[in-house]
Amino acid sequence: MPWSTASRMEQPDMSLVGFTGECAVDFSSGALNDPLHKHLHREYVFFPSMAWLECSHDGHHLCSTLGDYTKLRRKRGASKRDDAALWQSAMTFGLLEAVFNVHIPEDFLLSSGGNKQKVLTSDMMSILVFDWLVRFLTVKQRDQQSAETWSTRIQSALSWANNGLAEECLARRKTLQRGGISQGEAELILCITGTIVETLSDCAYLAGIMGEPSLGTFTKSVLADTYIEMLIDVGWCPFSIHKIVPRTLSLLAYATRCDPPVRDHADEHRGCTPDICGFYNVDTGTYKNRHHAPCDGNCRYLIPSSDHVMNFLEEEEIPVILVNESGITVRRASSGPYIAISHVWADGLGSTTEKGLPACQVARIASLASRLIPGGAFWMDALCIPELRKLRKKAIKMMARTYRQAHTVLVIDAGISACPSSMHTTEKLLRIKTSGWMQRLWTLQEGMLARRLVFQISDEQVEASSFLGSIIDEGFHISSFPGLTITPPSMRGVAESVAFLMRPATDDAIHTLGQILGYLEGRATSKAEDETVAISGLLGLDPGELFDHRLADDRMRAFLLLVRKVPRGLPFASAPKLTFEGFRWAPRSIASIGTLEVDSDVLCTAAGLEGEYTLISFKEELELDHEHNGTIFRVSEDPNASVYTVVLDDDPPLGLRVNAILLHASTLPPQSGAATNCAVVSIHCESISKDESTPLACDYGASASLTNLSTDQDPSVPMGCGTQMKRQIFLR
Repeated sequence: MPWSTASRMEQPDMSLVGFTGECAVDFSSGALNDPLHKHLHREYVFFPSMAWLECSHDGHHLCSTLGDYTKLRRKRGASKRDDAALWQSAMTFGLLEAVFNVHIPEDFLLSSGGNKQKVLTSDMMSILVFDWLVRFLTVKQRDQQSAETWSTRIQSALSWANNGLAEECLARRKTLQRGGISQGEAELILCITGTIVETLSDCAYLAGIMGEPSLGTFTKSVLADTYIEMLIDVGWCPFSIHKIVPRTLSLLAYATRCDPPVRDHADEHRGCTPDICGFYNVDTGTYKNRHHAPCDGNCRYLIPSSDHVMNFLEEEEIPVILVNESGITVRRASSGPYIAISHVWADGLGSTTEKGLPACQVARIASLASRLIPGGAFWMDALCIPELRKLRKKAIKMMARTYRQAHTVLVIDAGISACPSSMHTTEKLLRIKTSGWMQRLWTLQEGMLARRLVFQISDEQVEASSFLGSIIDEGFHISSFPGLTITPPSMRGVAESVAFLMRPATDDAIHTLGQILGYLEGRATSKAEDETVAISGLLGLDPGELFDHRLADDRMRAFLLLVRKVPRGLPFASAPKLTFEGFRWAPRSIASIGTLEVDSDVLCTAAGLEGEYTLISFKEELELDHEHNGTIFRVSEDPNASVYTVVLDDDPPLGLRVNAILLHASTLPPQSGAATNCAVVSIHCESISKDESTPLACDYGASASLTNLSTDQDPSVPMGCGTQMKRQIFLR
């Protein structure tokens, strides 16, 4: 049995790896007989226990390829169950031995589960990974040729393991299920195997053995779904897990050992979906403030002087709050340092100047602020922004300045505050990443504009920048390689997604739209029309210029005109578009676009979008309806040339006629199966005849994906032949 169909092409490894160092692992005790290993953190690798299918691993010589591993162990007349067990053993012990170049006894990784069945655990995996890294880096210093040969073997083993996982994820081949393994158990085996492959690939990347690792989008998505279902079943918010947590298998595996964040009760996210978290979306009509324990809920409301707040706003001064025994007073922010409070309304701290907040909450906030600066002056929207529209507009217009000029921005979030101070750094970062605070649009600029960002975690106030030190401290440190820190992939997976908060802002920090689009994903606001207002301060824009437009679509058009330079990938986003003349390429919302180019190099004007793009133009106009969606074409008359297909992201609009394809990439995808985002457009005939210095006028049709099929399509399929060109275009 080849362990995968593709492995029939796998060649035996005839290369000889020279010196690979002496393994320091004592397989009888699980100890490490080397002082280099004394700083080992065993949590570098974690995955849930996996039922062992009883393949006999021991008793054979060390194999350098997965193919050799299966050939050596497969017996004549093996059953489908035997084949499934051998597949599992090859993708775990076989892969580990091929990569580490050391024999690993069964009982080192296997233990007895609750029902006496053997399970494979991650308990001793970190020891093996750490020993391998030390040996490889030592070999790299002493014997370059041996290191290169070993690197080639490692890359090959991981590549074939990737192929095997991809094949097993496809419906056409199910080795595990054919062996009588239940679907649920098979999915868990695949998921954990994928976690091992991802972890090894990640380590190989950090050690300079191979390029940036990738399981493949489809494979990773299939495997991640297993962990996601496990997390949702125990109370994690479906929206948080689907849209916010990075789909890194190592991080998702780590999350399965963490309790879900709970504010009120275990079922509070039961009504959430992968597309929306209902728990953090508040209904202002039924909204109620929460009191702070041990308050019984009957304390009075403290209301600042509306006149003082309004007078300061009229003078374009930021009002801040001082709390003392006699109550609340209001002063100018320019009179001294103050703390800006960042929170979410779902935690019960929403209000306006005129209504105020419960005294228990005001006292708590003042106390927290006093720990950061003498006197504890603070700014908070619930007390410093009036309900009166004119003054509310003034306060929001000054919002970016408010957070930028604050001594400290203090994040008070119920989920983050509930973390015990002793919690592992990775879990703290995961709590921050999945918090309500990270899901709201308004809090993005509040965090990114902070000169000093502090999270209230239990009774501690933790500076965001200090997490960088914790990440380094909790990584692998190898004394013979000073300065090298190997960070666990689970920690790096979440740390990279919140790293932008760990860098203090400068007074004049202004971002481009391309720089912040990725940070918007998974964030929302209760009012769609506030989306652009909430991020305008990050871009150095005046939100006051958006208030004149009441409707969300009108504000988006005005916002893009203020931004002027936008990422070139914006027209290709699969999202509902504006319907205004000249803006049919523009998304109605940018909150779910995701990461695009950091550089913003195409120009948004009132008449359309101008920039240089690659186009495929056709002589004949084609009406794209349901029948023609998936149109096939070539860009050469050569019958052996590559064939491409274009599939619209959504149902084609009625009567959509196009004669060109606009590419996001600069060239067509070169390999079979490769794809790129594109848009179907209609070039104005009169602009084609003009010289190339004149932009081509194009009417936007719809976003789509373009895929390189192959060169062997059925010639009976009608195909258009397009002409590829790079031109300055004017997209309307």
